[in-house]
Amino acid sequence: MQYAWERPYAFDTAAIPKAAAQQLKLASAPQVKVLVWLACAGQGEFDAAACAAACGVTSAVCEEAFSYWVQCGLLCADTPTAGQAPAAKPVAAEPVQEIAVPVSETAPTPSAGMTVGGALSQTAYPTRAQVVQCKAEDASFSALLETAASKLGKILSPSDMSVFLYLYRELSLPPEVILMVIGYAVQHGKGKMAYIEKTAIGWAQDGINTFEAADAYLQKLEQRAQAWDTLCEWLSLDAVRPTLAQKEAARRWIYEWKLPREVIEAAATYTTEKTGKFQINYADRVMERLHACGATTADAAKAELATEPAPPKKKAPSKSRMKTATDRAPSYDLDDYEKMVRRHRPTPPKED
Repeated sequence: MQYAWERPYAFDTAAIPKAAAQQLKLASAPQVKVLVWLACAGQGEFDAAACAAACGVTSAVCEEAFSYWVQCGLLCADTPTAGQAPAAKPVAAEPVQEIAVPVSETAPTPSAGMTVGGALSQTAYPTRAQVVQCKAEDASFSALLETAASKLGKILSPSDMSVFLYLYRELSLPPEVILMVIGYAVQHGKGKMAYIEKTAIGWAQDGINTFEAADAYLQKLEQRAQAWDTLCEWLSLDAVRPTLAQKEAARRWIYEWKLPREVIEAAATYTTEKTGKFQINYADRVMERLHACGATTADAAKAELATEPAPPKKKAPSKSRMKTATDRAPSYDLDDYEKMVRRHRPTPPKED
């Protein structure tokens, strides 16, 4: 079927580079809208507010779409000189750890310092063509990209898609595990691709590559945070930024050993009396002792702690070792000294 512009608009057209057609498979609807606005109404000046009003999206979406076409090489954003109004609002760049996918089909290398399985990964990150092919052929990966964009609240750049394909294909992380990483990062205010990539690689290294393993790990992290907050409330602790060992100890006492509050308070009091302050390492040994004896009340805990463990037996000296002068207690009796002198017989030197 042939087509042509209607006569009133035949000579009122805008030019769009043919290279834009090569990006349509990766470009989202807002990105295409922004491209059309730039060609028809931009006139070389990018105004995020005017673009947002014309396209029916937010200014942030327009800025990210503008950055997308700059990364694709279709636009050249000039840097304003001193005293000159900027042509476009600066777009926040991703952290330097993130992989920048170039316009060419050359595969980029992994982020510096990224390790997989304890060694520096030599696997190249997927190219733009590989991302397009996988997105078209693999419905799971396509759904992963859509859901990831929704969770992150932004339009995924080619670099983002390349990272997700690397996690999905090279590290064999299921989509649900990758989405759990994203959800965890967003929940803690760390929804940057560099953090998501680093966390996902760490999970793969630790064998957290199934939904069950990821769910158990997230529950453990949540228990650590909740247990430490509970412990601070019970014992009136002032530690603001606990270490991982402190949070893990609190999790073990409350969630794994299920020690009641009164038992933990009794153990904390005992630890303070013995060491002068509440020491986690010492308290951990006391809690383990109370857990082993099955103490469930404060009275039972105090009764157990009142019974001091027997001191370790000293090792008896070996009978086969001869007693030397250093083993004998020193004597200051002059009579003994005189007897020793009289018993002494000097040994004459040997003749050559």
